[in-house]
Amino acid sequence: IVLDPFETMPSFKHSLILSSLKDSYILGFDHWYKRYYSFYHPHDECLKEHMSTRAIEILKHIYGEGKFSTNYDLHLPVDVEDKIKEFIGDTRIVIINPLGAKKICRLTFEQIKVIYQEVKTHFENYRIIFTGLPQDLLTIPILEIETLPFDEFIYTVALTKYSDFVISVDTALVHIAAAYHKPTLAFYPNSRTPEYPSHLIWS
Repeated sequence: IVLDPFETMPSFKHSLILSSLKDSYILGFDHWYKRYYSFYHPHDECLKEHMSTRAIEILKHIYGEGKFSTNYDLHLPVDVEDKIKEFIGDTRIVIINPLGAKKICRLTFEQIKVIYQEVKTHFENYRIIFTGLPQDLLTIPILEIETLPFDEFIYTVALTKYSDFVISVDTALVHIAAAYHKPTLAFYPNSRTPEYPSHLIWS
């Protein structure tokens, strides 16, 4: 079974890959490639619910109607978790992840400043820790912001587990926060088409 779970812009390379899978059963959701699928699922058409519901649709198609768990299972190495617990101690944490990998998923410096000041005002006794790529965090024009002293992303995962609130433009961190049931404020750019509302689908 081959899954093609996301809608993309038309791509000749994508078409070539799908056309080479003639001996496979292909379950797809992208209307651009209907002719290559064994079964086209219309879940993407006027989608108005979170993308995670797609996993349920896939499981239903494969196994039939029933109840399915789509809970995340994130493994954290014990040493990583211990270092984060030692780093935060008994403090309460708000994470701000303001600069995503894509240019379209980045807050402006002015937006970052406003959010930072709002968090400082409303979360007075909390530590505010910025996460993201180290080279990106160095560009933020706020004096003495706190960042993680660890470069590997797994430490951000552990920090999220022990945080109290997450603010993020990064989809990965939003999903990690969801796995640990953390209150989250997610920022997404407007989608290119009104039929595919990013803020509903991804946040």
